[in-house]
Amino acid sequence: MKRLLLLLVFTLMVSVNIGANDIYKLYVTYQSSADEKKMDAGNLLLQKAFGLNLIDSLGLFEKHTHEMEMWIHYSVASWAWEQNDLNKVWEPANKSLKLAEKLKNIALQGDCYHLLGAVCQMKGDVFHAIEHFEKCYEADQLLNDPDRMSSSLNNLAGNYLSVDQVEQAEKYILRAIELERTMNRPEKLAIRLGMASDIYLKQNKAQAALPYITEAFELDSIGGRAMKMAIRLSQRASVYEALQRYNDAKYSLLKAISILAGTSNIRSTAICYNQLGRLALRDGSIYQAEEYYGHAVSLSKKCEDISTESKACRGLAEVLKTKDPARALMMLERYVSLSDTIFSEKMAQKLSQLQAKYNQAEGDYKAQILEQKVKFQRLLLFLVGSFLLLILVVLCIWFVRRKQKIVQEDCVNENCPEPEIKDEANVSICLSDNIEISEQFNLTKREKEIVHLCCKGLLDKEIASQLAISERTVGSHKTNIFRKCGVNNTVELVHKVLTSQLNIE
Repeated sequence: MKRLLLLLVFTLMVSVNIGANDIYKLYVTYQSSADEKKMDAGNLLLQKAFGLNLIDSLGLFEKHTHEMEMWIHYSVASWAWEQNDLNKVWEPANKSLKLAEKLKNIALQGDCYHLLGAVCQMKGDVFHAIEHFEKCYEADQLLNDPDRMSSSLNNLAGNYLSVDQVEQAEKYILRAIELERTMNRPEKLAIRLGMASDIYLKQNKAQAALPYITEAFELDSIGGRAMKMAIRLSQRASVYEALQRYNDAKYSLLKAISILAGTSNIRSTAICYNQLGRLALRDGSIYQAEEYYGHAVSLSKKCEDISTESKACRGLAEVLKTKDPARALMMLERYVSLSDTIFSEKMAQKLSQLQAKYNQAEGDYKAQILEQKVKFQRLLLFLVGSFLLLILVVLCIWFVRRKQKIVQEDCVNENCPEPEIKDEANVSICLSDNIEISEQFNLTKREKEIVHLCCKGLLDKEIASQLAISERTVGSHKTNIFRKCGVNNTVELVHKVLTSQLNIE
């Protein structure tokens, strides 16, 4: 149902005869409404945008307010794009994108990225356009939708071509062509083939470009798409010119102009006349070149195509330099003026791209600094913790040894007899050094002997030597001792034994 809403949005907007500004006013009202009135404002907007015959379906949204909001933002962004109001696309598209990410709606994420990329492309911000189209392509891949993937790949190829990164453009367009050949869509395939031809021509590989543009023209011819046929003929003429097949190029252009004569596409017609002027000038046909360039200048002015007009003025100045120097000078001045405008626009685009790259680099640098700071803080915390643990262990050892020393001094003062050490066959350590092990631990005699020696600060090797047993056996006894006493290591054991003794005393 949601897809149906989007498909019918623009036709229904026309049917309800609502003004362009009215939609945005309703959108502003929706955004500023209090939470309890947001649903009503949203439904009103959708009603006006989509038509009364669809309002019943909007009841589905009442249990999912975030979803409704997501589609409202996207609908307004799409509407603004169709109205060519780029400034009103950005905010609702980003809001819809955030909600789509929250709701894990991958398809709408891709649609939002596509809109944002298209806006950047129109504003000459190719860097961010590519960034958004790549994210769009990632979403398309997750959906495994060849239709969407092909469209995104074509957009990426076009943008990479615009900044002369032809190898990257070639990679993307060949992938798009591969996908299109799996689908029965000759019109889309022809577009991708035409793009491939332009890319190879940019690489000075005219021979490689020829089969692509030839196939594209054949597909559009079979489909009866006259406008597209004319464009393909113009593209093919450029390939023929690069191959020095000038007669074939001229024939293609004249055929294209005859097709375009019955259309309103004056821009493509101006481009064709410009190409014919260049061919005539090459052949030395001055009068013909003047006629062709004159048509190109006139038509490009009508459609405000300063790029084509600039090229036509330059060509016309070349034609008239001996025939009419004054007029040639005027054309040359016009060419310089238009070139300055084009240069300024390109410089503005370059500056925009550089600024975008700088912002991206600055963001990456800040992210790296933050990551390094976090790593340093973690390392510092680990070192401080390790140092404190070391101090604790040292203090425990000092405490144990001090306690032993006090016990020994008390024993001397009380004239206690030296502990009797029996033979190796049956070693029995005296536990009378003022250390009484609590019976609560339920230790065996041997375990008590080991505890006693641990309290004296002896290592496992030394304990094994005194008791005439293996070091491994000592370890096994200590494991049992730790379990019975509820400790994890020797330091905790000594501490617990001494603490229990203090409690006894």
